[in-house]
Amino acid sequence: MDEPIVKDIMTSEVLSVTPDTPLQEVARILTENRIHGVPVVSEGVLAGVITETDFFTKDSSKIYLPSYIQFLKKTGISKGIRGTNRKAVDRLLEARARDIMSAPCKTVRESLSVRALIRLFKESELTFFPVTNDSGSLSGVVTVVDVFRSFDV
Repeated sequence: MDEPIVKDIMTSEVLSVTPDTPLQEVARILTENRIHGVPVVSEGVLAGVITETDFFTKDSSKIYLPSYIQFLKKTGISKGIRGTNRKAVDRLLEARARDIMSAPCKTVRESLSVRALIRLFKESELTFFPVTNDSGSLSGVVTVVDVFRSFDV
């Protein structure tokens, strides 16, 4: 029996966003589709990725940006903010995928063995990779969950 490769287990129907996609839309796509990451594609070329962890601010408060953005929009609190803080809130509400995406991003080839993919997941501590074909075009995504599903246990 041949060793399985990434192409055998990947998801080929890929949801993607553009660098100009509002962060609120990216968050909606991740949440509604119950996915952990999404490729960012510009003019047909992979420009980067956004994963759930990209939405957490890097400071100690551990604010989840989609919830914070939604809170600001729903409550209208942002309208009462003035001065420097107002500019910061406006920047947050106007943020786009390009503002938090990881670029360049690590990718894997369709022909990579699942065994090698598992090693990459362990070494990188990532849970999601965009998959490229031999010409370097985005052809799918593969997750740790895809690896688990590939085993008949």
